[in-house]
Amino acid sequence: MASMPSTAGSSGRAGRDWASSAFVAGAAVAAAAVVAGSSEAHAFPGLASISVVDEMHSLPQLYSRQTVYDHLCELTATDYEMDDVMLQWRKARAAYELAMVAGTPAEKRQSLLREAYRIMKRCITLDRNNFEIHRWTGLIVVALAEFQTAAEQVNASFEASDEWRQAIEIEPSDAESQHLLGCWAYDQAAWSWWYRWYISAVYATPPDATWADARDSFAAAERIAPGAWKKNQLMLARTYEKLGETERAAQWAARALHGAIATPEDLKTHAAALELLKTLSPDRYQDAIDDGAQRALDDAEVPVPVEQRTDGFRGDPVPATVEGNTSAISRVRKLIE
Repeated sequence: MASMPSTAGSSGRAGRDWASSAFVAGAAVAAAAVVAGSSEAHAFPGLASISVVDEMHSLPQLYSRQTVYDHLCELTATDYEMDDVMLQWRKARAAYELAMVAGTPAEKRQSLLREAYRIMKRCITLDRNNFEIHRWTGLIVVALAEFQTAAEQVNASFEASDEWRQAIEIEPSDAESQHLLGCWAYDQAAWSWWYRWYISAVYATPPDATWADARDSFAAAERIAPGAWKKNQLMLARTYEKLGETERAAQWAARALHGAIATPEDLKTHAAALELLKTLSPDRYQDAIDDGAQRALDDAEVPVPVEQRTDGFRGDPVPATVEGNTSAISRVRKLIE
């Protein structure tokens, strides 16, 4: 089986999200406030709809992925909205995120991912210069590989990396696509010699990414958004370890411990970085412990997605308008504070 980039946590996010949940939530609040006060929002309902959708997308602790997907299905049901690329690619993103919810049956996951892929390919024909469409298409391609043969997975690997390269070409400051391309290169570099031999026998030009390629992409993402994502710093540490640069690997593992633990992914990343640092540099590990790295992990409280709640909460309903969602916005502000 071909190794595909480990990007499920990113999406979710991309797969996730690039910034911490507090940062994204703050951006959502700001966007909602801007659109709510804009005369354009009242003149063109689509602007308000997109703002609401993006807010719901960025707050998985308040809105279930099923609610976001259902809402977009309703928004795109009319003939006019069916041709609205801005809403359609968001519908594909919602289908992808719903498919990636833990526990989703394989048949439903495959159906949602195929729907998402079909929508994204149409969106690309209508707007080839939207870097977000290319980025999310790459993530969807990776997720679909679960249902493909080994040969199809190799083709998917090419396709996903091409989508992320196009996203970067369109928007050089897209740190998330740089990170995803780094994940792709990291996984390809880890292929065993016998699998490389098999791929070479089937494909004239198989993927030939190296550890150095992965390092360069992760480093580019870090330059664009310094310290914005703990996982990117962890991946830099792992890549430097593969390159035999133990000291630099330890430095990046230590840096990954400095950022706030704001999401479930941050929690896993912090634990992994601490464990890696223990292996790379016992002295740096002890310094990190003394500085409270383990205590931060033990005391961390992160927002729980609606689907993982055990208290019966099923998520907020869809806000009728941005202005009408003041209660949710105030709750987000409390989370940030």
